[in-house]
Amino acid sequence: MLQLLWSALNVALLIYFIVLCFRAAKLIRENSGLFASILFGLGLLSFMGQSGKDKNAKNQVVKQGLTSQDKADPASVRHTYIDLEKSLGNSMALSILYGKDSTGKRVPIDAHSIRNGFVGGLEWVPHRILVNTTADGSDFNYTVDGMLQWKLLGVTVYHQAKKFKKAE
Repeated sequence: MLQLLWSALNVALLIYFIVLCFRAAKLIRENSGLFASILFGLGLLSFMGQSGKDKNAKNQVVKQGLTSQDKADPASVRHTYIDLEKSLGNSMALSILYGKDSTGKRVPIDAHSIRNGFVGGLEWVPHRILVNTTADGSDFNYTVDGMLQWKLLGVTVYHQAKKFKKAE
């Protein structure tokens, strides 16, 4: 519930900021002219365009326990989706791509931790994903470590460490 309220607060502040920008552009146009108003608008757009520039460098996830796709039978490759956390309006999940090896045992090939739903103002940054097959080979054990970043208009206000684990 708190996450939903935080997202709604972010949307409300963004709308208020946009209204303020239009008012400021109108005042600039009245006092300094059309050219200054256009320059102000282009300056705001340039800041918005650089917000997600370096996301790939920051989101390096350490994945452990995975098998090369070459070792799995291509005809046996499947996908499973495990809910890690559900809350009102959004959820966090673990997506596992798996196949069967030469002995017929399930082996994880790739894994991703994702966040779905209304997630404004919240960013999930997974740091480590460990996936192993259970002893009987019918299911997966996993550990997912990461950081939930609470942001207000794109500025991180609070970091919340999260760990999800399922073991036999």
